[in-house]
Amino acid sequence: PAVRRDRRAWQAHMPTPARNPPLFPRFVAQHSLSFDPSDASDLLQQFPGIALPTDLSRAVRKRQMEFLAGRSCARAALQVCAPQYADAPIAVGKNREPVWPPDIVGAVTHVDQFASVAVARRSDTRGVGLDVERVVTAELAGKILESIAAPDEVAHLVRATGWSTAAVLTLVFSAKETVFKCLYPQVQRYFDFRDASVFELDL
Repeated sequence: PAVRRDRRAWQAHMPTPARNPPLFPRFVAQHSLSFDPSDASDLLQQFPGIALPTDLSRAVRKRQMEFLAGRSCARAALQVCAPQYADAPIAVGKNREPVWPPDIVGAVTHVDQFASVAVARRSDTRGVGLDVERVVTAELAGKILESIAAPDEVAHLVRATGWSTAAVLTLVFSAKETVFKCLYPQVQRYFDFRDASVFELDL
């Protein structure tokens, strides 16, 4: 009974798998987790077998948990897509991007209490993009709109959807972030949000 209680206590601190929305073709493996940033239990207990990089050793706990949750998702997704890499460490590149094994492409995203990773074999696709965001406030949307999109780009989508400017801008931001994550490993150079445009939303 004592062992059983200890096991239940340990499991209570483990992140839980979250539902994956049907975003990708079958050759892409996706894994998502829900986690609690306020959970003060040992991070090695919550994310066993995953190490923090040195530059995150003094980061705030929330940032550490986001990193560990993302790498935990990566391990689970790779277990499905390419099991030989499931336990391989995913390094951090010079621009903080994940460095996948040579024949793997993928993307990591996280927000608040949610993390998700999508991976595929390079023989099936040249890139994978994935991003998740919380809808920004109307005040923030007004401040950042022109750095994300042309005003007429957003206005057109607001008219087409009937959504608020904040909701549309959040979706446009996320779409462009997804494109960046997909293409950056191929082009190996930074490009801006205004270098891409969204003309239509498939609702």
